[in-house]
Amino acid sequence: MFRYSWIVATALVASPAQAQQPINGPPLERPVSSLSENGEHQLITVYHANRTLDFNVDGKPSGGGTWELAGAQFCFTLDTGNDAGKRTCKNGRLIGRVSLDGTQLAQSNQIPTAPTPPAYIPFIGRWEGAWLGKLPSFLIVHSVDQEGHFRATYGWGTSDTITTPGQVSVSGLITNGVLIFKGKSEFRFKLLGDRALEGKRYTSDLDGYVIMTKVN
Repeated sequence: MFRYSWIVATALVASPAQAQQPINGPPLERPVSSLSENGEHQLITVYHANRTLDFNVDGKPSGGGTWELAGAQFCFTLDTGNDAGKRTCKNGRLIGRVSLDGTQLAQSNQIPTAPTPPAYIPFIGRWEGAWLGKLPSFLIVHSVDQEGHFRATYGWGTSDTITTPGQVSVSGLITNGVLIFKGKSEFRFKLLGDRALEGKRYTSDLDGYVIMTKVN
C-alpha cells in the first residue's frame, strides 16, 4: 500500500516575521501536478473552493481530504491512508514538491536526484501538439533515470468527439530512442531533432499521429 506519509514533508521552519504574513490559497478547480517528497511518485491534486481536495498517485485515484489556511501555513488533512485524520501544515508549499501558486519547486528546494543521462535530456520538458490536427494535447516529461525509466504527465483538450479535457500521470521506458507508455492505447514518442516530438497512438492499429513542439 502506498504510504501517504511519503507525500508529507516536515514543515519548513518560518521566521516570526514570515509567520505573521498571510498567504493566498492554492489554485482552485484545476489539476496541480507535483512529485512526492521522496521523488518516487507523481501526484495530481485538485483543490476545491469548499476547502476539500482530491488527489491521485501515479494516475490512480487515491482519496481526498480537506485544506485550510492558518496564517503563513497551508494545512491539509487526508481522509485515507496511514495519515488519515492527521492535520499537516507547511510553510510556502502545497502537497508534494510544489509552491503555493501550483508551480514545481526550484531544483535547489527539492530532494537531490541522480542527473539525467545525456541521451535522455532532450526528452525533458513540456511538449504540445494536436492529434491529427484536431485534439490539442501535451506531454510533460519530468524525469528519466539511468535505465531510461521516465515519469511524465499527459494531458488533452477537447475536439469534435472528446468533450472533456483531462490529464494523467504516466510512466514507462525509453527504448531505442522511443518513449512508450500504455493506457487504453499505447503511445510512442520519438524525437525529431531537439524541438520536435513525433507521436503515434496504437489502439488495435495505428489510429493517431501528432508532431509536438517543445515549449519549455
